[in-house]
Amino acid sequence: MADEKKKKSGKEKKGKKEKKSKPLPIREAILTYRERNERLKEEQELHLRNLLSQVHNASSVRSEEVCREEVLESLRGKMAAERDEQREVQELLSSVSSVEAESARVCAEMSSWHRFGAEERHVLDAAIGQLRKEMADMAETTEDMMRECAVSGLHMPIAPCRPSPS
Repeated sequence: MADEKKKKSGKEKKGKKEKKSKPLPIREAILTYRERNERLKEEQELHLRNLLSQVHNASSVRSEEVCREEVLESLRGKMAAERDEQREVQELLSSVSSVEAESARVCAEMSSWHRFGAEERHVLDAAIGQLRKEMADMAETTEDMMRECAVSGLHMPIAPCRPSPS
């Protein structure tokens, strides 16, 4: 009977309507509450017994007394370790920030070199094109001079120069 009451009073799924049951007669309701109270009381006593046994076990394990000097010495050691750890953390943070600054500097330098290379490439390509054009003009002029020398009967000791195909 208590199980049925427990199941009905538990959380219902959403969307389902709870069926209204008939109220229990007073004697049955009193018995249900007494059973529940007895069960709760037994659970509480069991829990208290467990807690007492844990306290007893803990006190038997730690039967020696610790003096104040030992506690202070232990705290000093822990504080020194904490200070060392904080110092190491600060050193790591400073090294990380210096590495980040160096990385930013190198990235900026690489970017400027890339921009410089792109700009210089255009300038150099234009200069190379201009030089090739001048070489072609020089070759053409040399050929014209050779033809005129041949027509006038002069001998030219220089062989005509041909631009390399590129």
